[in-house]
Amino acid sequence: MPCPGTSLRHLTAASVLLMTVVTASTPAQEVLRGEFRAEPGWDYHLAEPVEGDGVPPSGTLTREREEEAVRAMLEEARWTFGGIIYGFDFLYEPADPDRGNPELFILEPRHALPTGDPSLTVAETLWVDKTLYVQIDYHMSPVQALRRDGWRSAALSVAGGTDVSDMPGPGGRASARENALRRAVRDHLRARIYRPPRRIEGRLALAEPCRMAIAGGGWRASARIYLDIRDITDWPTP
Repeated sequence: MPCPGTSLRHLTAASVLLMTVVTASTPAQEVLRGEFRAEPGWDYHLAEPVEGDGVPPSGTLTREREEEAVRAMLEEARWTFGGIIYGFDFLYEPADPDRGNPELFILEPRHALPTGDPSLTVAETLWVDKTLYVQIDYHMSPVQALRRDGWRSAALSVAGGTDVSDMPGPGGRASARENALRRAVRDHLRARIYRPPRRIEGRLALAEPCRMAIAGGGWRASARIYLDIRDITDWPTP
């Protein structure tokens, strides 16, 4: 976290701009830790912190608005850590203008972390130069740690992609993340398959949290994934 030694501050946020992840080990379990960097006023229109000590103005931050920001951050962390541990199934149909086939990408979590999972906790929050830094931890069970490690097999490909969403707010961030995963799959296949097939099915996992940035009125996301192609269906021969 930035500025070591800065005291713990009120938790409030407007937008999550960046996440990084580290793994902290304890004798009993491993912890995934995501760092969220948020700028005031983007999503939730919450009060900006006072210059200097970083404490939000007294009386301007209600519990309801604070909880709204916390819930949104935890939901994004829940999706992220689930994607690192369990991954997603996907179906991808490349665009084929000659056949009138539009691009289609369907992404489904292989297993979602439950809402309110007690293993998902806010570890620390800091205001620094009107930016909020929030650390969220996920305490993995030994079985979950093995699942996470299984994605690091040398048999799987590593791919990356960057894409955008024009929508603001949490919905726009979610859309940008999914678009980045689609782009990672598409760019990986285009480099290896000359003729677009009818359909590709497989599974993927986040190698790390998506990197988020404000892009115009929406969001840009960059993703790095582990990719496992399970089935390729070609178009019938004429």
